[in-house]
Order: sequence, then C-alpha cells, then structure tokens
Amino acid sequence: MQKTAGQALALFEQASETTEQTGPEARTGLVITVINPAGWVEIFTFWFQREGVKLPVDEIGNKKLEQMKTFCEKVANKTGEKIASKNLKYDTAVKSVNRKAK
Repeated sequence: MQKTAGQALALFEQASETTEQTGPEARTGLVITVINPAGWVEIFTFWFQREGVKLPVDEIGNKKLEQMKTFCEKVANKTGEKIASKNLKYDTAVKSVNRKAK
C-alpha cells in the first residue's frame, strides 16, 4: 500500500511540474475620470463631433453622458485619440477575461 501511495504521489508531482499554471487572460484599457464638471462638456463636444452629428435629434436626446464617456474611452482604446484637457484624466484599467476552455 505504501508503494502504491508513493507511486501515486510521484505521478502527481510529475503532473504538477509539467502542467503550466496560467491565470485568466488580462486586458488593459483606458478609463476616463472626470475631474471637473467642465469635463462633461468636453466629452459631449468630442462625442458630438464624431458621432452625435450623424444622429437624428430625437436619438441625441436619448443619449446619456455615461454613454458618451464610454464612446470616448472606446475611441481612445482603439485609435489612441484622447481629449486633451485638464478636466479629464485617463487611467489604465486591467480587466480579466474568462473564456471557456476549448
């Protein structure tokens, strides 16, 4: 019985040495922090010049400031274009991505 237990332990240790331990995939992105209320005006202006001008009036009225901020963050993450302002701060955020094993 001790011999079998020793063999099982040896197999377990061998398997744990060969198995690569990896954590979840991480993704980084930029997140905007609004420092002053004037920053919201700059977010609106940036959003309106790129997206809002194409929308009908009734759709513009349904947009929230948070949606506009998210749009600005997506532009910064995709193209690197940021709003140059002392009223806004761009921070790097790290998010883990969980995917099903294949």
